[in-house]
Amino acid sequence: MATVYLAEDLKHGRRVAIKVLHPELSAVLGGERFLGEIKVTANLQHPHILGLIDSGEADGLLYYVMPYVTGESLRARGSLFSNALLQSVTAGSGSYST
Repeated sequence: MATVYLAEDLKHGRRVAIKVLHPELSAVLGGERFLGEIKVTANLQHPHILGLIDSGEADGLLYYVMPYVTGESLRARGSLFSNALLQSVTAGSGSYST
């Protein structure tokens, strides 16, 4: 649906993450879903959720900017979680433990 890029905010001297909607999806879906995601993200306030820095359109591409957080990616973290859950279920002979 989108690609996230690591970028440098030159004005503030910080690293940021920029999420850009794939142009082919924007052409097919019209970008409404992505714009809705931007609105939801802009209104979320929680200590464990990154805030929205900026959003817009450049050269026909919709994007939004978030703070960059160092560390492992959510994809890697999700994979680790899935593997740990799978091992837990397998060790328990297919039963879930709480």
